[in-house]
Amino acid sequence: AERFTRAFVSARRDELERRAGAGLVRDCHGDLRAEHVIVPARGGVYVYDCVEFNPDLRRIDVAADMAFLVMDLARLGAESSAWQLIEAYRRDGGDPGDDPLLSFLASYRAWVRSKVACLRALELEPGDPERGRAEAQARELIGLGHRFAWRARRPLALVVCGVAGTGKTTLARELAAVSGWDHLSSDVTRKRLAGIAPTERAGAEHYSREFTRRTYRELGRLAGDELASRNGVIVDATCHRGSERAAFRAGLGDSAARLLFVECRASPEVLEARLRARETEPGRVSDADATVARRQLRDLEPLDEVPAGTSTQLPADAPPEELVAAVERFIDSAATRYG
Repeated sequence: AERFTRAFVSARRDELERRAGAGLVRDCHGDLRAEHVIVPARGGVYVYDCVEFNPDLRRIDVAADMAFLVMDLARLGAESSAWQLIEAYRRDGGDPGDDPLLSFLASYRAWVRSKVACLRALELEPGDPERGRAEAQARELIGLGHRFAWRARRPLALVVCGVAGTGKTTLARELAAVSGWDHLSSDVTRKRLAGIAPTERAGAEHYSREFTRRTYRELGRLAGDELASRNGVIVDATCHRGSERAAFRAGLGDSAARLLFVECRASPEVLEARLRARETEPGRVSDADATVARRQLRDLEPLDEVPAGTSTQLPADAPPEELVAAVERFIDSAATRYG
């Protein structure tokens, strides 16, 4: 949480200062939870119980006040209402910032509430049902803050690449689960273009250089569509040749999103063992075997064309949760460097 927060503030410090200079830091509510908003049946809206004991806690950016309610509505399962509220606020002339800024501030609000729940739990005796409920709420709020942090990292296309057997698909799935972003696979895209089912084996003609470039162009186009609608996407593809990466960028077009590469690496021995073990795996999508992995290793072209600091390498033998944490560190480091 601290690393992510420092990275975001560093990347967007000028914007935050501009907002303060434009008068968007005001005397707000400071504790705008759903329970403090009353909507009577006869109409109107009443907001009560602002932070009175410390005015500094309510002299904040209006976005920070709105983000508190966004976070709390998401916690209560009414997130769609939260974003409807934000759109109405914008239509009426309010300036809550963009969605990544609101998501950043919502993550902060979630983590503060988690800390409050932890402190409440510490005041209670072990075994007290109320303590258990407070601890459960703290864990829920930590997770909610984590999800909002991923939303704040947008716009971003994260390409998880590596030769067959390096675990890139497993990592891509883990990242999609924790971020809530869509997971686009070159294997699935190739077979859709070939007109066959994902679990059906493609023919040799579907692995030609030209068909592969066509696959990567389409993968880039799909990623561009995701970035336009949701501002974040996880791409799972070998990308072991520069021509493949060039085709992907051509399909992606002039996206304003950052493009980062996470390259999974493993020894030839690990690759062989993994690929042999999954030969009998039911429902597998990838057609690659140990022979394909050896050929990809021979043809592997380093990511020399990408700007410094926009790619990283990860060992394939680390546990998934460690790899996800490493990817998050990499993204935040890139944000600090490039904004």
